[in-house]
Amino acid sequence: HSAIKYPSTGQFRNATKLLRGKGKIAYQGTVKLHGTNGNLVMFEDGKIYCQSKERMLAEGCDNAGFWAAMQDVDLHELFAKVKVGFYEANGFEATYPIIISGEWAGGNIQNGVAINGLEKFFCIFGVKVGEDWQPLDDYYNIQDNASNIYNALQFPTYEVEIDFDQPELVQNKLVEITEAVEAECPVGEFFGKSGVGEGVVWKPIDRDLVADTETWFKVKGEKHSVSKVKTLAAVDPEKLASINDFVNYACTEARM
Repeated sequence: HSAIKYPSTGQFRNATKLLRGKGKIAYQGTVKLHGTNGNLVMFEDGKIYCQSKERMLAEGCDNAGFWAAMQDVDLHELFAKVKVGFYEANGFEATYPIIISGEWAGGNIQNGVAINGLEKFFCIFGVKVGEDWQPLDDYYNIQDNASNIYNALQFPTYEVEIDFDQPELVQNKLVEITEAVEAECPVGEFFGKSGVGEGVVWKPIDRDLVADTETWFKVKGEKHSVSKVKTLAAVDPEKLASINDFVNYACTEARM
């Protein structure tokens, strides 16, 4: 089997471009961890493979020790939980491939954030069944803490409603949440370690929308020095309201 590439998560403006005019959509945010992408993949033959973001891993071809660590874990138990969760949510059996995606973090994988120096751990943040990414809420119990495998839903999560008719209105809330995570990483805090957090990844709660990775976006903080993602600017709500008021005044139905 060849590797199945993990999709890149875009920025707020990308999701806005796709969903503008779609009205109000509920989003869930999970803490973004600064590590390296890891994926567990089960194909129809029942075999399980470890991947990085773009390549298959094996002995002598590892990624920060992810493959080696996963050899000591009962991965079939994790996938059995995915199959049960999928059936309970959808009413029919899961199709293949099944992918459990997450961040392999801690240790010396990266630097400059609270989780560095912790014992390496795998934090699951996504499940894909067949062609579709799933709502993580259906798989909140996919974890094995004794084997240093955690679920992103074990840590603080965030909810916002984004009005894609006026997406700018939510920017200040997104900035506020990001700055709080940056000031004190909730995952580091969970493990008893204080320090900087990287940011937040946002995905729609709706089953159909979350299947499209173009609807996902990430927001990183300014202090995250290795960030290549432009930080999300705050907006002036009074100025935004005055713009909207003028549009409503000037662009009447008769004039249009």
